[in-house]
Amino acid sequence: MGPLIEPEHGDISDKETLMSSNDLRRGAASAPDSAESKPNQTRRAIVLVLMAGLVASLQGAAIQLCAPVGFQWSALLLQTCALGFFASVLIMRAAGIPYLVNPSNAYSMGKRGVLGGLANLCAFVAISYLDLGVANCLMFTMPLWTAVLAYFRLGQPWGYADIMLAGVSLGGVVLVSELWLSFDHRSSLIGIIAGVVFAMVNADAVLVTNTELRDEHPLSMTVAIMAAGVLFSGAVVIVQEVFYQESTYTFSAGPQYQFLAISVSFGLPLMLVFRNAGFACSKDTSVAQVLYLEVVMSFCWQMLLIETPPNTYQIAGATVIIVGSITAMSIKARMMNNNAVASKGSIALERA
Repeated sequence: MGPLIEPEHGDISDKETLMSSNDLRRGAASAPDSAESKPNQTRRAIVLVLMAGLVASLQGAAIQLCAPVGFQWSALLLQTCALGFFASVLIMRAAGIPYLVNPSNAYSMGKRGVLGGLANLCAFVAISYLDLGVANCLMFTMPLWTAVLAYFRLGQPWGYADIMLAGVSLGGVVLVSELWLSFDHRSSLIGIIAGVVFAMVNADAVLVTNTELRDEHPLSMTVAIMAAGVLFSGAVVIVQEVFYQESTYTFSAGPQYQFLAISVSFGLPLMLVFRNAGFACSKDTSVAQVLYLEVVMSFCWQMLLIETPPNTYQIAGATVIIVGSITAMSIKARMMNNNAVASKGSIALERA
């Protein structure tokens, strides 16, 4: 369900941006760096991130399969956030983790919660209104928006890799969403807007986490995010039920659909567990690039489970976004490594 892992605290870059999201995360900085264990760490990390993508893509498929039998996205999001909130609170209490390390961060924590809650809402809307693969493609444009925000807010300059990332992201969005046709279909336009807003809001959340909440525990942010998600989705459920007389949840569907509805609630926490563990194992760039396989998985479930094969434009747009973004990330990472080596060399010469 889109890139939902936040980068470790530090400089913001496109490589780190891909390791972004709304919730639990931050262990990458503690990964061991021994040369002997690094290949094994990377392989283990890739497997864990692949499992996270599998869970996330299946969660999206479950949301779409539940919709025709009476399960609205708003009710599914409400139960997901409620479960995440109570589970996080129980874990924090058991582990003795404070809700705020620094009380002066209360405003920033509230802002982080609102951004995360809004991102979750947009993700569920996008998945509900668009084909599963298309929704994931739009949400995976987040690195572009993080680079844009970093430029305007932090003054981080753009290189040709950033320009390439912008071009492939925007071009891929136009192709995969078939934007020229969407203006005639209100539901498609709503889904497209929700997918892009998800990416933009999540990018903003990354900046808040890295600039204002460096000392806070990831679980504290998860509690804030899930609390905001409960409020947002609860408000939508009330509006649908009271003002529009729409049923948002059903108990008359078959047992397989009841199971799917419940499984949606466990999808997000399970995905976060896998991704956090994966990024804690290794900071290798290839681990972040594996995230894009979630888009491929989403298209597979779209064909096999939902029985909606992608068209030529969707395949072309997804290919442009995946290949272009991974290439841009690799170039950016290589440039950062070269700059780091050059900087160390300069320091060594000065000391000599």
